[in-house]
Amino acid sequence: MKKILFFFTLIHLCYASDTLTFFIAADTHVGRNQLDNNEAVNRATAEDMNALPGTEFPSGDIVEEPEGLLIAGDLTGVNPIHWTGYWLGRWIDGFDQLFPVDGQGICRFPTYEGYGNHDYEKDNVGILAGIYLRNLCRKTPVNTSENGLHYSWDWKGIHFINLNLYPGNEGYAEHSLDFLKHDLAHNLKNIEQPVIIYHHYTYSDNENSWTLEEREQAYEVMKGNNIIAIFVGHRHTVHHKIWKDIDVYYVPETGHDQEYYVCRVRNNKLTINRRKNGQWNGYWSKIFNQ
Repeated sequence: MKKILFFFTLIHLCYASDTLTFFIAADTHVGRNQLDNNEAVNRATAEDMNALPGTEFPSGDIVEEPEGLLIAGDLTGVNPIHWTGYWLGRWIDGFDQLFPVDGQGICRFPTYEGYGNHDYEKDNVGILAGIYLRNLCRKTPVNTSENGLHYSWDWKGIHFINLNLYPGNEGYAEHSLDFLKHDLAHNLKNIEQPVIIYHHYTYSDNENSWTLEEREQAYEVMKGNNIIAIFVGHRHTVHHKIWKDIDVYYVPETGHDQEYYVCRVRNNKLTINRRKNGQWNGYWSKIFNQ
């Protein structure tokens, strides 16, 4: 009997080790929309994330402990990283309290964030400097760009790349395209390694801040690699589209309806489950080459 129990325990451990779970959110806007109760909604979102492991997906599978939380830009326009800000006569939770780099805060999972347009435009409070400093002490060590802002890492065979605003070189992009090109050339195990990219700006036709020419340049760098998904924020909506030959998923904002995605990779299947106001609300899935 002990041998049988050991055998099934070993199978379970192998199963767990082959499954990658992570959360992804966007547009937390901490400190920016306090009149809309942004702080309380973000706190409720973090608490929903905390309670999710060990519960069931609609499929009946168990939600495993996530490796971490990704956030695709617009962390906040005011007081984001290092300290809480004073707003409307009271102290509010700052970004670092809600979504800490090491998981030692309101959200208990390590956060891997990137900046958005509101972050860059309001950077008198040091958002980019905060990301630079957080890159030095992440739970999973990261490969960083020369300016210390863009970064990549591996989780269970999947290569993740944060490009912050969008993959480009000029202005607010801060040479993220150069980093993407270097990273794909030097930090993949091989050309077939699955890659997940996330950044803020979307692939909508009216995304004027990211030109069509810049997008073509980005695709020239990406093509030929095994990019299984790109996640973007900015539009505060839920959407899936095919850009060129790449699946792009628009990530909803956390600070309005407690929305985020619970992503699961097992073998060569990616499943993206939507959470809204503490409930499951649909999913996508795809098979990819591994």
